[in-house]
Amino acid sequence: MTTGTHAASTAQYVIYSFLKTEPGSLQRRGADPWQHMATLGDVAEARERARSLFSTARYSRVELRKKFISERTGAAMDIALEVLDRDGDRDIRSIKCMLLLAMGCAIAALALSLVLQA
Repeated sequence: MTTGTHAASTAQYVIYSFLKTEPGSLQRRGADPWQHMATLGDVAEARERARSLFSTARYSRVELRKKFISERTGAAMDIALEVLDRDGDRDIRSIKCMLLLAMGCAIAALALSLVLQA
């Protein structure tokens, strides 16, 4: 007998690393060779391992991603939990701040236009 509920799927935490390119290399920016480093079941252990890899300075970027199956859609999902990047221009936190600022400005502009039309 089925109850209509889905069994809870266990998330996996996957670590990818991007090797540093040598100065003067003809390889274009953002095309650093990457490799799968580990798949773990515990987020704390995965976060510790990702930070440990990044601290070796062998990698220009280390990503910790959560992979799981959506209970609602049944689709495989993949989200970045943490991105450690040596290039400040690609800092995820600054991108999030800029997006929030842009969204705030857009909402303020919309509110102002609605007030002026009234």
